[in-house]
Amino acid sequence: MSEEDLRQFIFANARAIDELRASTSELRASTSELRASTNELRASTNELRASTKELTQSVGDLRASISDLRDIVVGHERRIIRLEGKEVDWWGDHLTLIDRVQKLEEWKRKMEGENQ
Repeated sequence: MSEEDLRQFIFANARAIDELRASTSELRASTSELRASTNELRASTNELRASTKELTQSVGDLRASISDLRDIVVGHERRIIRLEGKEVDWWGDHLTLIDRVQKLEEWKRKMEGENQ
């Protein structure tokens, strides 16, 4: 091998080593970016899970509220309370809130009159 061939070989090897170092640096930078992206993705996934859990709870609350409203409006469920030892139908299927309060007050006056 001539001296010129040896220099070209050394130069080619040096260039290849520089390219490998540059590629290694780029690979390390890409790996760091990938790790950062993975961490962001994990954080986003955790936030999404928390949001999904809150949404599921809200949907459950909404379903319960709709069920309660349906019971009140349609009148399928009687709401009985015990007042002074007596059962009182608090909702009544056809009564408005004012009617309910008036009916309860009348019932209390009637009970007070009977007890005297």
